[in-house]
Amino acid sequence: MEFVELGLGIALVPKSMQSLKKDHVQFVEIENNDILSETHCIWNKRSSSILLDHFLQLLPFGTV
Repeated sequence: MEFVELGLGIALVPKSMQSLKKDHVQFVEIENNDILSETHCIWNKRSSSILLDHFLQLLPFGTV
């Protein structure tokens, strides 16, 4: 959303993002919205972060 606020693009975002209230950002709801999207998670395999380990444990079973 920062790029949008700076005039550097557009974004498709969940409706919940409206609560962030950016001064120069216009939210427009897409009517007849049957859009589904996939979400992917990427990380550096060489990372040895305890936070990463905990985060990966939160992902649905069988996704890692």
